[in-house]
Amino acid sequence: MDENKERRSSTDGVPPGQSDRVRVGARHRGLTGQPPGGRYQDICTVFETSEKKSSDPRLDELKDMGLGAFWRGLAEQIGYDDFMLVWASLSEQATDGDDGHRVYIPRFDSYLRFQRNRYIVALASSGSKPREIKHRVQEDLNENVHEMHISKVIRQKG
Repeated sequence: MDENKERRSSTDGVPPGQSDRVRVGARHRGLTGQPPGGRYQDICTVFETSEKKSSDPRLDELKDMGLGAFWRGLAEQIGYDDFMLVWASLSEQATDGDDGHRVYIPRFDSYLRFQRNRYIVALASSGSKPREIKHRVQEDLNENVHEMHISKVIRQKG
């Protein structure tokens, strides 16, 4: 606590007779201020937003209808027409789920594993041994696969 016992008031430093004009708050009755009501400012500033309009106005319609940012981003990446084709196709397939609007989408990693395994089988069919295949997969695909797994893939596909 401050040991300074100085008292303060709203009229400190105000010349006598003018203290009524500097008080603030609704409790101060009898004070006169500016007349009620306001007026418009004399200037008008146009603010620019950081949101840009897309080159295709149909993409802006997707936002106007409330489509989520992920889906709008996808539409921008692949183009409006292709997005609408994918959306319609997914919507037709969406028969499962609690609300009838869900689609199972396999993980993309499963496609990458499929391609990696095809590469392993192709190397094996050209005469490469599992140890050589392991090094090629590491160099070419930047993926570390154990030799036992390579042998298993070769047996299953071969």
